[in-house]
Amino acid sequence: MRKMDERYYEKISIIIPVYNIHEYIDDMVKSVTYQTYNNIEIILIDDGSSDGSGKICDAWARKDKRVVCVHQKNAGVSAARNKGFAVSTGAYILFADGDDTLAPDMCEKMIKCLKQKAADLSYCGFLNIFDDQTEIMIPKREVLSDQEILYALVADGYFFGAVWNKLFKRETLLDKDGNFITFNSGILVSEDALWLSKVLKNVRKAVSVPEALYFWRRRANSATQGGVGIRTDKAYLTTLDAYREMTKEMDEQYIKRAMCKRYLGTCRDCLLQAHRENKRELCRELSRRIFRDRYLYRYLDFFIVKLLFCVTLVKLKLPPRLLDKINKIK
Repeated sequence: MRKMDERYYEKISIIIPVYNIHEYIDDMVKSVTYQTYNNIEIILIDDGSSDGSGKICDAWARKDKRVVCVHQKNAGVSAARNKGFAVSTGAYILFADGDDTLAPDMCEKMIKCLKQKAADLSYCGFLNIFDDQTEIMIPKREVLSDQEILYALVADGYFFGAVWNKLFKRETLLDKDGNFITFNSGILVSEDALWLSKVLKNVRKAVSVPEALYFWRRRANSATQGGVGIRTDKAYLTTLDAYREMTKEMDEQYIKRAMCKRYLGTCRDCLLQAHRENKRELCRELSRRIFRDRYLYRYLDFFIVKLLFCVTLVKLKLPPRLLDKINKIK
């Protein structure tokens, strides 16, 4: 293994939540221990696994002194990441999910880019690995600054609203009192994006590595079910709470407008899906939510007309196929 330039040689804490992924966790930890950048600590947070994942984590801790394993009662991915903060000692923080893998030079390239360009955050491309295909996502922008970063969170699919393709300076994750900005344990989907909407306010400059260095396995039975499609289960619907909170977090009007459109658009899509599934009480609840947040409509134009029209049609119990046609109107 070649020796790194010493100016890049500072510790990276890699926080990995683990929950019932015994068939995948070995591959993830191997990919981290094989990093060309060696000054890392690997923090495995076993979130109350019942399938033997915790024992695999313990075995890795015995095998590699860079691995730290912490066990806790099942409390969700957000609580696991928050626990990881408390354990971490690195000058930089990187997140990973236990069922994915990293390119062997991910840490090296991420920290080198961040330090060379005097940035607070670096982010890379990633592979979407589905059962039947692989999709590559490569960042289009080299440098983002100030409000551009928050807008990228809302509107740039290559920056992406996940934490695992980003390397953070530790100090950017702290609030004004010097405490870590924590993940909201009550949000089960889009908790990454909500957390980022707060953390990115501390980031003055973000730079990209134009390579796919993170490999995202899109499992149908993962916590987010691969992040594909609109669902109406209780976990997925917390994404509405995340988007609403993010809308309030945005200060610039053009960013707030984009976030508001995403929030209300997701409300509409969930409403239409609930109607297709004949979940009448959920339809009423989503309609109430859209009415409750009508103060946000001032940020939108024709989109809101379409939204309210769909709500009205749902109340009239029109066929889902007609709603589908209306939903395609631009």
